[in-house]
Amino acid sequence: MALKEETYEEKTDFLDFFKSKSSTEPKELVRVEICYFEKWREKAIELIIPIAAQYISENQQNLQNYYDELANQYHEKLSLLHDFKMDEKTCIASQLSEDERMLQADNDWLVALKDQLTKIERG
Repeated sequence: MALKEETYEEKTDFLDFFKSKSSTEPKELVRVEICYFEKWREKAIELIIPIAAQYISENQQNLQNYYDELANQYHEKLSLLHDFKMDEKTCIASQLSEDERMLQADNDWLVALKDQLTKIERG
């Protein structure tokens, strides 16, 4: 695709206005170059679109990797907090009397039942 169009036109001078129209002398030809914005725009689109698409896909992949890593770190942190709380609960439970342990077991059962009821309600 040619970005420029080249033509040759007769040279016109200010003095040509005063010369007679019937003169038969050959006029000097001058090269005229015309550049159309539409052709430049099409060429830019042709060159830039593949590069931009590749850049976008690379950044989407980088962002996905970042989110995956962030989710893994968050999951590990929650897992550590859960383990810590379970250890704390076990430690406290070991210090309870027999009646308090039975009451705690009943409370744990009630919490599990409420969780199951909530799941059933949600469908």
